[in-house]
Amino acid sequence: MNPKRLVGVLKNNRGLRALWMGETISLFGDYFFDVAIMWIVFQYTHSSLITALVAVFTFIPQVIAGPLLGVLADRLNRRRLMQVASIIQAGATGLLAISFGLHRFAVWEVYATGFVISLANTAYYPARSAVFPDLVDSEDLMTANALFDSSQQIARVVGSSLSGVILMSVGASLTVGLDALSFFAIATLVRSVPVHPFTPSSEDNSSHFTQQLREGGGWILRHRVVLSIITIGALSNIGLGPITVLPPMLIRQAFHGNAAHLGWFDGSLGGGMIVGGLLVGSLRIERVGRFFAAMLGLEGLGLAIVSVSPYFWMAMAGNLVLGGAIVGANIPLNTLFQHIVPIELRGRVFSLAFAVSGIAVPLTYGAAGVFADSVGPRLPYLSGSTLLILSTYIPR
Repeated sequence: MNPKRLVGVLKNNRGLRALWMGETISLFGDYFFDVAIMWIVFQYTHSSLITALVAVFTFIPQVIAGPLLGVLADRLNRRRLMQVASIIQAGATGLLAISFGLHRFAVWEVYATGFVISLANTAYYPARSAVFPDLVDSEDLMTANALFDSSQQIARVVGSSLSGVILMSVGASLTVGLDALSFFAIATLVRSVPVHPFTPSSEDNSSHFTQQLREGGGWILRHRVVLSIITIGALSNIGLGPITVLPPMLIRQAFHGNAAHLGWFDGSLGGGMIVGGLLVGSLRIERVGRFFAAMLGLEGLGLAIVSVSPYFWMAMAGNLVLGGAIVGANIPLNTLFQHIVPIELRGRVFSLAFAVSGIAVPLTYGAAGVFADSVGPRLPYLSGSTLLILSTYIPR
């Protein structure tokens, strides 16, 4: 990724700069929250299944409500929708922080908070995805995507690495409360993002939700490349399921670690993603297909290394490889998607793609938890590795 081009993209695009700053701040809070919640739930319940259900409840809204919320992104003011979603996330996270501050722990509260946060996020991302391609020139889109992804992974490395230490030092309430504050930051900065140039017509607004959903679905079915992207995305989400729900068990049982080790482990994944983002920032769209297949195979290799590692440092190295491959696969495909989808359909198409690619994830997370409770965390990691390597043979 060319540093001068990167600086130029930020300098010349005020709306993009505001969105980047807001999302980066918010992501620090998200990684504080994610690591803390997964560790707390596993520590109290000692069950990978119950811990996995935290992630399940964050995916259910994406699958069930995602397509409908995508229609809203094509009917309403997208910037305002992003702000409202961020404020709802701040409120839900803040209530959980207060509950922890009162020395209460109830799994249902964690599940409910995850559900509400995810529901708001499911409204935020179709609107954000629809706005993003128009904040920069098309030739700078890959660079902009790489910038956002690299910033996300820097936040992951720092946030995850610090979250375990913060959790052990000041407790769950403050750790989760920092995430609530970060959502207010993004709600404020998003105000500087220019209003999307596409204004829905009165005919669009009067159309029934189901008709507009059919329009988005019909567009997807007519484009083979998009169908392939969504199918492979669904399979890779299944293969990557263990990395979301099993790290607390892996760290405690396989490496006898604590919350700080969990944070460092997640940070190593983010470190790999930073490297991956820097490498793919200048990739040309025409080369996406073969590069993507290679990255899927590399994801499988990274999972395999984690599954067989006898030492913690070796598992972190596998996570580093895995992180680089995930970003190497995702950034080019996201950019290709942004190039292809028409402006007036972006909310619907992006939300349908998210919903379909994630439809098996809740079941996968639950199955990974049950599987790990029976056989331990290593075999599910190896199973995910096998699926990812097999996915490289799907025609594109």
